[in-house]
Amino acid sequence: MNRTRPFSALLVFVCLAASVEAQEIVRATKLPAATLRELAAVQLPPVQRLEVRHEERHRTFGLHTRDGRRLRTESVDVLPAVTTQATIAAPPIALGFESGSSNQVAPADSTGAVSKTHILTGSNAGMKVHTRAGAVVVELTLNQFWQSGTNTILEFYDPRVAYDATARRCVAVAIHDEGSMMVGVSESDDPTGAWHRYEVNLGDCDYSRLALTKDTIVAASYVYPDGFQKVLSFSKGELFAGAASPTP
Repeated sequence: MNRTRPFSALLVFVCLAASVEAQEIVRATKLPAATLRELAAVQLPPVQRLEVRHEERHRTFGLHTRDGRRLRTESVDVLPAVTTQATIAAPPIALGFESGSSNQVAPADSTGAVSKTHILTGSNAGMKVHTRAGAVVVELTLNQFWQSGTNTILEFYDPRVAYDATARRCVAVAIHDEGSMMVGVSESDDPTGAWHRYEVNLGDCDYSRLALTKDTIVAASYVYPDGFQKVLSFSKGELFAGAASPTP
């Protein structure tokens, strides 16, 4: 009988710890609503052109050199080449143009999404909106896109954008200073219009990812040196309505 008591006490402790963990609620802080043109008009100090700590991690873990070239390391598994043949021919390219350049920032972390009227692209150098014909409509830095009206130097990087064709909304995420996940949604099909923008303090995060489901917006990040994912799932209804404090 005495041998079972330590195990029982441990079991109770684990249950209590899980209960406390379940009560922890992460909330998103809403930033002032603004259009892309309004955000681009705010004059902010020049931002640091190289995301130093993020880049240092790439080199430390044997991923990239300063100019963005892939390193050969023993820790990176190289998969054998797979040859596939398309069963359906790809449609011809009717129009092509260069969205932008991020050659001053390595890695670029480039991303893009196409709506029915515009093309929204992003990189560590900033955000840009084109017409579908390729004309630039508005361009701004990540510092301008995610700022909250204060005239300060902020560190934003790892942008990801997507287009929800059903809801006809643009979605964007980014990392803020290795501690917060930024989430934004446009109020309409036009990405140059107003955006609802949020900041979620996660304590430690890096390398953003973005996915859309039928009812949710999922943002994820990778945490060093622990090596696990932090995943946030937002209700589309809450974000699209501009909720004051949505709960992921």
